[in-house]
Amino acid sequence: ARHLLEASLMGYILFLALVIDRLHSYIREMRGLKKNLEAVSKQNKTLEEAKPGRSDESKPHHNDIASLNEEIKKLKRQLKEKAEEAKDAEAKALAAQTQSEGLARKYDRLLEDNKHLHEQLQSGDIPLSRSDGKKNA
Repeated sequence: ARHLLEASLMGYILFLALVIDRLHSYIREMRGLKKNLEAVSKQNKTLEEAKPGRSDESKPHHNDIASLNEEIKKLKRQLKEKAEEAKDAEAKALAAQTQSEGLARKYDRLLEDNKHLHEQLQSGDIPLSRSDGKKNA
């Protein structure tokens, strides 16, 4: 039973490490998307503030502005998706951590119970009875 609990605890710890690693990568990716969004927004603002000269010159700027606005929308959607994924991963990590802590407490309690039973057995407080005749047969 002890080995099973230890193996379970190690499994939960490995799972928790995996979830934390994914959360870290999502956060890093979100940071990159935010920087990209800021750069595109700044470029868009610069193009919008540029004084249009002739209509031939302003036409490409309008196309640039439209494409940049589309890219901003796309980046905002991606950022929202990544934020939701990061939030979900964080919730899973917290649940795994809580479960791991519960298993650790249960493991400690079982070790303590085992210790007390061994002490009682060695002191002779618990009589050894063989109610199952097949055990020694």
